[in-house]
Amino acid sequence: MFNEKSLKMKSITTLSIIALLFCICLLSCSEDDANTGNVNPCSENSVLVSPTDYSATPSYQSSVVSAIIDGDCLTVMVSSSGCDGSTWEASFFAANPQTSNGQVTYDSRVDIINLEICLALPSVEFVFDLTNLQVAGSNSVTLSIDGLNSDLLYTY
Repeated sequence: MFNEKSLKMKSITTLSIIALLFCICLLSCSEDDANTGNVNPCSENSVLVSPTDYSATPSYQSSVVSAIIDGDCLTVMVSSSGCDGSTWEASFFAANPQTSNGQVTYDSRVDIINLEICLALPSVEFVFDLTNLQVAGSNSVTLSIDGLNSDLLYTY
């Protein structure tokens, strides 16, 4: 009887180890290791250069709390009345580029779609891909974002 119990315990231990190794193998594999070279870290939203959409976008829907550029990514934090901001959608529109003293500048603004009806004032971050704003013959452009106190320099 002792040997039978010992054999069952060894079987359970062996199966547990096999199951654990199987789980580790599953968790350590990524979906597609071969296609990770050209992943854009800010591919959530692209900037749309459209003077028409820029002009049609009201600037009073939300407040731009902060904005930073990291590589080709623009992270903008906006605040507006709502519940928690989890359903908000955002677009970033830029007017046609203007050149002054050799520096290209885009007037731009964030447009959010906010259908939340609450009395809270949440802030939400949105990330935009700035590569559409690159201008041939230049290695930087200035972003003048409605609601932001200072311009941002996008260097590429």
